[in-house]
Amino acid sequence: MIDDEPISRVNEFKKPGVAGATKNERLKTDDSLKTERKKADQALDEWRKAQETQIDETIAKDRLRFDEQIAAGRTEADGTEQAAGVGQEARRTADQEIAANRQQEDETLSKKRQSQTAMESTIITEERMQTDISLLSERLLTDDAYAYAELLLAGERKNLEIAKKAVTTRDDFLAIVSHDLRSPLSVISMCATELTKACNEKRLTELERQWVDTILRYSASMGRLISDLLDVERMATGRLELARMPLDLRDLIKESVDSFQIWALKLEIKLTLDVAPNSNLVAYVDQERIRQVLDNLISNAMKFTPRGGSVSVRAESDDTAVRLSITDSGQGIAEEKLPNIFERFYQIKHEEPGGIGMGLYIAKWIVDGHNGKIWVESKLKCGSTFFFSLPHAHR
Repeated sequence: MIDDEPISRVNEFKKPGVAGATKNERLKTDDSLKTERKKADQALDEWRKAQETQIDETIAKDRLRFDEQIAAGRTEADGTEQAAGVGQEARRTADQEIAANRQQEDETLSKKRQSQTAMESTIITEERMQTDISLLSERLLTDDAYAYAELLLAGERKNLEIAKKAVTTRDDFLAIVSHDLRSPLSVISMCATELTKACNEKRLTELERQWVDTILRYSASMGRLISDLLDVERMATGRLELARMPLDLRDLIKESVDSFQIWALKLEIKLTLDVAPNSNLVAYVDQERIRQVLDNLISNAMKFTPRGGSVSVRAESDDTAVRLSITDSGQGIAEEKLPNIFERFYQIKHEEPGGIGMGLYIAKWIVDGHNGKIWVESKLKCGSTFFFSLPHAHR
């Protein structure tokens, strides 16, 4: 039988860091390899015995045939009296030579068989050793890969802890933004509103009136920036939820447009609303979030429309969706910028006032959350039109 010691040597090299499941798999592999080798050894022994038995039987038959031939020749020679006395001595000598030759043949055959068996065992042992060395190499590679994976996992866990701390810090910062900035901003807006009353009573100069308008406008802009920051954070953490319900959008659209009329009047911009006749404007929406999309798109259109220009809002529908569009007569958007227009923090112009490039990103997120679509069509010096559609509410 061939020695299984190489497998034991392979097991000695297994690293302790390998997971339990991997160790169990290796033990199963080793047991299976031992079983297969025992089967191979048994089959080889059986084959060898069968070959030897066949050779022995052939030799026995040949010797029996030779003995029969000698016996027949001697029987024939026994008929001669003269040969009788002389023949006995010759026969004894011949028998001794035959026996000696046969013993020598048997010894030679036995040595040949031992040599053949030893050579086969050596070849099989070498082949199995090569198999064990290859198995060891593969296991060492696996162990190295496992150790490297553990190292990477430890690094990822550490980075995750750092990220969690960073998120906590960011959440704390946003809480400060939400509370500590909104509070003084509310006071500023309230004071500016009171000053507006003084403007109406003509107790302020024209310059002072402009200052008050600037305070109100930038207070509102700061409020939108704070809201945008909080919304982006909620979207990033999956906490911005939509409270959707069936709603006819007519009143919502009109309220949004009306809220910009005073600003449009001051900027000398013509702001109009057009609702297509017999349009089905009922959609399944979060009312405040869709108002946010409308306000955002109308505000952008006003921002990039020069004095004396126009902004038009149109609402229409088809069999599947409500479609709204906001068209301005501004300078338009370069074609190469259109694919990136809805990305976070992307700005059409670096000098864009009162924004950090999150309004369109938030608008897209909200529209996508309603299973709708939002897109833009624009050419330089020809103005822009922003579209968004919302599926009809199921009846």
